[in-house]
Amino acid sequence: MALDFTKAQEQLVSALKAAGICEGRIYDFMPESPSKGRPSHMGQHYPFCVLGNFASDVNDVGNRLGEVIFQMLEVHSRDRGKAEAMAIAAQIRNSLHKASFTLADGASMRVIWRGEDINGPENRVYFCDMRFEIKLYEACT
Repeated sequence: MALDFTKAQEQLVSALKAAGICEGRIYDFMPESPSKGRPSHMGQHYPFCVLGNFASDVNDVGNRLGEVIFQMLEVHSRDRGKAEAMAIAAQIRNSLHKASFTLADGASMRVIWRGEDINGPENRVYFCDMRFEIKLYEACT
């Protein structure tokens, strides 16, 4: 069985939506900004989260074949100050830190929060870069 990181990302999105993070506005891409040329286009609704860059490395995850994935998650807020971005980051941390999931293909994953940085404002947007380590491994049979 080959490990499939897309299943792990789907699980992250499902877990965050189930926890009500950003009212379910969890993306794997940056949503488009509103456009004057497209009046019916709604654009971004704040706050929202974006699955950021990730890097993987085949590694020892105990006594199982697996990989360690370092996943970034970005929280974007237009609220005044950093309070909203920090509160959302805390909700995400509480939802994912030390969480274990069984994926549809039988593999498992464990998520560990590794840190975060609050930045901004950039175009009046505060954002929080969160770093997670995910151990993704096949089920032992």
